Amino acid sequence: MLWLGGAVLALCAGLLVIAGTPTVWLGRQVTDTPVLPMPTRAEAEALLNQATGFARAHDYAGLCQTVAQDAGACQKVLDRADVSHAAPSSAPPAVEGAISQPDRDTVQGAEVLHIRGTRADGTSYTADFSAVRTPDGQVRSQNAVYWFSSLDKPA
Repeated sequence: MLWLGGAVLALCAGLLVIAGTPTVWLGRQVTDTPVLPMPTRAEAEALLNQATGFARAHDYAGLCQTVAQDAGACQKVLDRADVSHAAPSSAPPAVEGAISQPDRDTVQGAEVLHIRGTRADGTSYTADFSAVRTPDGQVRSQNAVYWFSSLDKPA
């Protein structure tokens, strides 16, 4: 009987340890953190307007620090855009459509704006401007350098 009591105690202690730590279920970490809502189209458009304002002012540090989800990645894309002589024009891009991409597996959900615009040199571009919600509730873009894709090749 003492052995059975010890087994039950060990099982209860094990459950307490498991309950007190994040666990993984179907590839996702389960925590007590509430699920944040995806950005709305209005929030994504407001973020694009903010990005356009920084670009018009040539405040690229502000663009990366304030609009981008990852400031370091934003700076790398800016560096590539500079090498390619791709600069934004003063005219904001037109939003041609949007799509909501909900969370799935380990991919973060986003509101994606399909945009079309013209660069300062007159070349046109189409791009997807994605808005995501950060863990602290802010709306940021995964591609704040909306006029240039990291896949574009230097001229």
